[in-house]
Amino acid sequence: MQSDNMPLNIVAAADMDAPARSLMQEMMNIPMIFSTARSLLSWIDSADKTYADIYISHAPMNLDMSFVSCWWDFQAKIIMQAQLKKGLQIIIMLIPSIFQASTVSTQFLSTLGSANWVLSTHEYHYSSYGDSVDDKCTVIYGVHASVASIVTPILPLSSPIIRPKPISDYIHEDFNKANFAVCFGRQSLDQFTDNNLMARDPMPSPLLATTAVRHYRQSISGPVQHWHRCI
Repeated sequence: MQSDNMPLNIVAAADMDAPARSLMQEMMNIPMIFSTARSLLSWIDSADKTYADIYISHAPMNLDMSFVSCWWDFQAKIIMQAQLKKGLQIIIMLIPSIFQASTVSTQFLSTLGSANWVLSTHEYHYSSYGDSVDDKCTVIYGVHASVASIVTPILPLSSPIIRPKPISDYIHEDFNKANFAVCFGRQSLDQFTDNNLMARDPMPSPLLATTAVRHYRQSISGPVQHWHRCI
């Protein structure tokens, strides 16, 4: 947003991952960064007079499925309180493909609909935007009925489809060898131990002048929630 000179300021954010919070502070200088969504809700209910126009939330990828319904209920509470206390007008909820459509709480959509939110749901396939990884995500857009006398669902514009390059254009041939794997497979017992925190450094290829790059194990971050203020 800063590099594209978008007229937005982030006034508050929440992420339960400490490195992510540090990165937010270093790169974006966000005034208030919370470690939990509950702390964010406490700020919403506080006497702070800061207003927020847009709420963006990324559903956590590592959430136990037994807590999915609870997470969506809490998100609905945050959104409704923010609309009352902070003048919230627009919401954008990003849902990774690990969540099946059925796990997106229908109660969440029903609750916001009853609170005068006009919602729309759109699915995006990464391969349509030049990504060689065939995956997708779902995005819920919402605008509150108080924004204008007549409010219609948000219909985002679609950019032209970009044909992805072959995966071989991005991956060096050595990655085909098990001892140069970037991370362990989901079924590997090594995925859940602390004995192999990173893969070995591959030797530089004689055909390349660049230095070998160290490849770390895959990690999954927690939920990211941002507040934006139009200026």
